[in-house]
Amino acid sequence: MPVIYIDVLFMTNFLIDFMLFYITARLAGKRIHKMRFFLACLAGGIYSVCIFFPRLSFFQSAIIKILASSLLVRIAFRLKHFKDFLFMLGIFYTVNFVFAGGVTALMSFTDFGAKTDVLLSGGSLYIDLPFLKLFIITAILTVLLRWGIRAFRKSLQVHGIISKLTVFESGNTAEIYGIIDTGNSLYSHGLPVCVVQFSAIAGILPKDISRAVETGNIAGAISSSNVTWAKKLRLVSYSSIGTKNGILIGFAPEKVSIETSDKPYDIRCVIAVYPGKLKYSAILNPDMIYGKGEYNGHCSISAKKGKANS
Repeated sequence: MPVIYIDVLFMTNFLIDFMLFYITARLAGKRIHKMRFFLACLAGGIYSVCIFFPRLSFFQSAIIKILASSLLVRIAFRLKHFKDFLFMLGIFYTVNFVFAGGVTALMSFTDFGAKTDVLLSGGSLYIDLPFLKLFIITAILTVLLRWGIRAFRKSLQVHGIISKLTVFESGNTAEIYGIIDTGNSLYSHGLPVCVVQFSAIAGILPKDISRAVETGNIAGAISSSNVTWAKKLRLVSYSSIGTKNGILIGFAPEKVSIETSDKPYDIRCVIAVYPGKLKYSAILNPDMIYGKGEYNGHCSISAKKGKANS
């Protein structure tokens, strides 16, 4: 049993937690809040130290671990709805399991664990390496994982499965990955409409607009908006399975950049905010990319003029 240094234990898990939260954020398309990440990693480092104390062995119980991981996710990400919290927690667990499996495989098939005194106990990892080496290893792993995620998404974009949409509004941005769907043939004020899930765009919406989307109070959104946003607002009518003559609150953003397999380019469109859960974060009108009537891709949902399937 090697000698465990508390400062090394804390810093190891602080850096690893940062990497795990970073990858989780990238996979979910969430914004990275530096202060929130720092506080979550700080709490995670403290928790990892507690696990190794015999008198605090109750920290290794399943209930405490679930509560601790839930608290860390809640600290790291700004989440408004419980379903968003469960979604992020699920991704965080998946990333953790993959990472733990990778460490176990590395220790099983190499002598890395014996040479560097690597211990994995109760979800806490200890690696007896100088801080600088730990930092470099964590940075390299983070970059490699980020490249892997980008390569995976790029392969989907090349095959026309998804597109990356960046919406700019009032100094804020939202990065959204959506699918091109011929079931969406919506237009508003002469512009193609992109239907976006509320949770993916909420970060750049004013509070009164967000409240109106959540409550369905369209009249309230119009009456409470300032002059600038009143000019941006659009009411988009749509139909889908189970919904006839529905109305979505939309807006014309300052700028929208779209990326498929080529370099990003700017487009003009209307963003319609869908309050519920979509299969994808966004459903793009094909005309946003290919021009009006030029899309010949396959889609399992038949298009109907003036209607969008969600």
